[in-house]
Amino acid sequence: ALIQKTAEARKDSRAVAAKLLSTAASKKGANPKLAALAVSVKLDPLTKVKQAIDTLVAELLQEKKLESTKRDDCITRKNENEKLTETYTREHSDLAAKIDSLKTTVADADDMLSTLKTEIDQAQLEIKRKGEDRAAETKEFQATVADQREMQALLNKALQVLKAVYAKRAAAPTTVVFAQLQGGASQPPPPQGFETYGKNRAAGGVVGLLEQIIDQAKAMEAEAMKEEQALQQEYESFVQDTNNLISSKQKQIVNQSAAKATAEQALITAEEDLKAKAKELETLGNTAGAISLDCDFLVRNFDVRMQARDEEIDALREAKAVLSGMQANP
Repeated sequence: ALIQKTAEARKDSRAVAAKLLSTAASKKGANPKLAALAVSVKLDPLTKVKQAIDTLVAELLQEKKLESTKRDDCITRKNENEKLTETYTREHSDLAAKIDSLKTTVADADDMLSTLKTEIDQAQLEIKRKGEDRAAETKEFQATVADQREMQALLNKALQVLKAVYAKRAAAPTTVVFAQLQGGASQPPPPQGFETYGKNRAAGGVVGLLEQIIDQAKAMEAEAMKEEQALQQEYESFVQDTNNLISSKQKQIVNQSAAKATAEQALITAEEDLKAKAKELETLGNTAGAISLDCDFLVRNFDVRMQARDEEIDALREAKAVLSGMQANP
């Protein structure tokens, strides 16, 4: 009877242990080895069953450890990927803005260079036109001076002739002149000094007029020379100032060309960097997708899976305790 009771007790213990394991195996996502072990409890020797329980508990603990490690690694990888993606996205945006700025710089430099070249061409044209005007003015001046000098020469010749004529007349006898004037009649001689006055009066009017005209011609020549000198100085100042302006603009062209070349080189580098950054972002996007495939299920269900593994381990340990005839700890 004692043996029979012992056998029945063992049978009951196996049934309880099998039920514990079957209940654990029936839960969603349970380890399939639990169902096999529930059957094994009823049939296999206790020693073998307990050993199988210990092995499965060890496997579940190792599984928990591996999943926990992988979850931590997934979180780390995802955070690093997100951080790098954020950094590269910001750098990509900065590079795009830099490229726009450099393109504007190059365009502005082109506009400035075009403007400077146009201004230099215009300045050089003004110098040419001013030179042509100056040549015409000089030609007119030379003609004016030549005319005035020619007129002076003619007038001086005429003056010398008149002076000679009047000198001869002044030397002729006064009585003869008066006799001629009176038609040959004898007249008394004029008062003392009168004959000299009459001769000087006639000579002085014509000679004085010629001398006045000559003086005016000389004054006109002097005025023309003064004006020519002023115009020449104005022209030389204009040419010097304009050449200085052209020189300044040529230096600006050199500086603008250097700035443009620097901007163009920087633009090439920035565009290459932008392409590289876009490639890195593409790689990070692919990596993020791989991380998602590898980790999303585990991370989302981690707590549930850990709880399920704990419940399975508890069920295994309780089943072993039952099979060993011990009271399971709660």
